[in-house]
Amino acid sequence: MNYPGIWKECKFCGMRYEQGTAKCPKCGSANARLVMPKEVEADRIFFAEENEKRKKVQAEKQAKKKRSLRKWKKALCTIVIILAIILLLYIVGSFLLVKWALWMSQKETEKWLEDTESTESIVTNININETQEPIREEELSDEEWLKYVLPILDKWYAKNADEEILKIHKKALDENRPMYMWDHYMYGAALYDFSIIEDIWEREQSGEILQDYENADLLNYYFMYWDFEDSFTYTDEEKMWLQKYVDELREDVEWRLGRTNSELQSLYEDMTAGQGYVDYTKVVEYVENSEIWVASAVKATESMDDAAWMNKMFPVLDELYEAGNDWELMLIYYNTEYQHKNGRPFELWAHGHYVAYVWDMMSMEQLLQKVDDGKRLSELDYGTILKTYLRYVDYADANIMTEEEIERFTPYFTSLEQCATTLWDFSKGEWKALLEKSKKEYVGVEVERLIHKWLMEIDQAKQADEPEISE
Repeated sequence: MNYPGIWKECKFCGMRYEQGTAKCPKCGSANARLVMPKEVEADRIFFAEENEKRKKVQAEKQAKKKRSLRKWKKALCTIVIILAIILLLYIVGSFLLVKWALWMSQKETEKWLEDTESTESIVTNININETQEPIREEELSDEEWLKYVLPILDKWYAKNADEEILKIHKKALDENRPMYMWDHYMYGAALYDFSIIEDIWEREQSGEILQDYENADLLNYYFMYWDFEDSFTYTDEEKMWLQKYVDELREDVEWRLGRTNSELQSLYEDMTAGQGYVDYTKVVEYVENSEIWVASAVKATESMDDAAWMNKMFPVLDELYEAGNDWELMLIYYNTEYQHKNGRPFELWAHGHYVAYVWDMMSMEQLLQKVDDGKRLSELDYGTILKTYLRYVDYADANIMTEEEIERFTPYFTSLEQCATTLWDFSKGEWKALLEKSKKEYVGVEVERLIHKWLMEIDQAKQADEPEISE
């Protein structure tokens, strides 16, 4: 039997038929091209939903464990609460002390500036004319440095020169200068945050798959700027200047997460725990227990040609296969084989056919669940179930997969087989004939005809069972 994953499509009449057939059964033309089956439907939302279901199951298991330990933890919780209150008081006291120290430092600096306003500063004397040597900032005290740098920062700020402000900000941090004395310090700090983000993106664009801590940094900044528009940290003008950076960050991270708006809101509330600040520990824990790294792998290899992509990704795919991580294999398969503009040569990977087969099975899970729930499907959906079953019913004898791959694939196919054999009896009549014919040639037309006939018979039987209403 030919590999069922590829058909021929007649270029004249559009008829699809088995790859091994020399001529079109309909018009007799030999002019055809190879195509993938139409039944493969990519549904990315499905993966997000399934991922949430799995996480909910894990959460329920964790909740049961916590309930079993709740009794003896009460005393411990009381102690923890008392310690937390003491720690909170300590933190608040430290914060107030630091604020007071900063306020005193600012007052002293302002007094110094007022006292020296009528005199020629060291910086001014150095810059009297061009014949004198340039200022050596490392030789300036903090007070002299402020006198020199703050006017320059104000000048670049007035011109909205972000790059120049960022250069001074980075240098000030490296040299431990009192950059916080600048009136627009928080604006410079935001530029510094986004420079870190851009450095991460740059490494990724060079073909580097991000590490967990780098993905955690991206998520952390994303949640830090969650309520950017409502923040009182920046002026309206600064918000207008920073908005482009925030928008780019949101677009990137939301693509990586693949969540709905309500799910993102819930995730933000979990990461902040209603405290108003992001808990970085929770962000790291989320990254370590999610498949967000797949987005980085896809993005890092997006611009590569097929040869470079295979060299980069095949070792990654090998590790996932050996670890039994079919879910992550499916995510990479979906985002490269279907979402990439030209597709990727997955079939050249050692387990390429296995991944394609499992993808077809996972794509059927929503339809199978609806059947299990007793819902009535459309003719098209029933036809999809039947065609997929017929295409894979003899997968074990197709010589496409290894024995190990067949063993791993069998549980996926079993769900489809149980559904199909429950709906239709392939041991007799037209259903048996259809099954036998499907092993030799394309039976798409016969499937549509038989499904239509089957549904008509069901509807007629229901009408016959309904009691007549007397007038």
